[in-house]
Amino acid sequence: MYNGSVTIIVMLHIDKHFNFTLNSPTAQMLAQELRNNNWQYHPNARLSDEVFNIPSLLSDTLEYKHLLANFLQKHHLNFAPATFYIDDNNYRTVINNLGPGPWILKPSLLNNGQHIKIFINKQEILTHYASAKRLGGPHVLQSYIHPPHLLQGPKKGHKYSLRMLVIIIFPYAVFMYPQGYFNIALSPYEVNNMCSLVGHITNEHLNHDSVNVVQIPSEQYAIFKQFYPKIGHLLTQFFSKFAVLVDNSIHSKVAFLGVDFMLDSQENLYLLEFNHGPCFPISAEHPLQNKLYKYFWQACYADIIPRLYHPTYNELKHFVQLY
Repeated sequence: MYNGSVTIIVMLHIDKHFNFTLNSPTAQMLAQELRNNNWQYHPNARLSDEVFNIPSLLSDTLEYKHLLANFLQKHHLNFAPATFYIDDNNYRTVINNLGPGPWILKPSLLNNGQHIKIFINKQEILTHYASAKRLGGPHVLQSYIHPPHLLQGPKKGHKYSLRMLVIIIFPYAVFMYPQGYFNIALSPYEVNNMCSLVGHITNEHLNHDSVNVVQIPSEQYAIFKQFYPKIGHLLTQFFSKFAVLVDNSIHSKVAFLGVDFMLDSQENLYLLEFNHGPCFPISAEHPLQNKLYKYFWQACYADIIPRLYHPTYNELKHFVQLY
């Protein structure tokens, strides 16, 4: 029961003496926050990962890079790098029609930096596709943001991306947490060296053995305040168009999104991708746990949970409503 201006009976069951299914980090961290606040629950209710399972049409459009690119192009949302769908059948046609590089190749159905390649020109892409050792299947070929905006390190500039946290509630409403974090490459950005990805890719891991970035709360960088309004405007445009895909009968569902952005050297803002159900850290030792995520989950308890189970609840203390 939420102790606010309205009384809300919430169908969540998190008592350790009963059965419930919480496999995802999102569900685990949300359940922990409910426990921390001594949440009262309906005795016959359950909290399970099913609450977080939204229709595949929505999740696939957000998560799969080629479907996202198609959606952006269809609705004339021109705030992502130029993107082309490429696969084992159409690659020659796609490559022949490309302009000058560099280009970045990403598997459409994977994330976490897996199998990403950067190419200087079209010939390098053709050579890659001639190899029997390459990863097959659907990919996207994107114009590489070059040169990017850099953050000054001890000696050289470092590339970075920005992760923002967005929540969709059904019936359809969209909220953004006003703080995110920078993924800053540990290695300096080398303009003339694209063979090594460590200074060019800002995913947390490029392999399972090492960390590729340092994660810093966005509030620690003054430049975040400059382009934060642009982020809100861009996402409002996107989710206004995204509403056409939403079935109005969906209710009591929630989707947690990590949304990645990047600036070029002229400070133009680009949407990179959506990550549906990001792998939120569950360890208390994670460097962002006490600087960002602790407050994020507290904000979810205050703003999101009441709205999820009582759609007419309109009070927002922490999140910004985008749609």
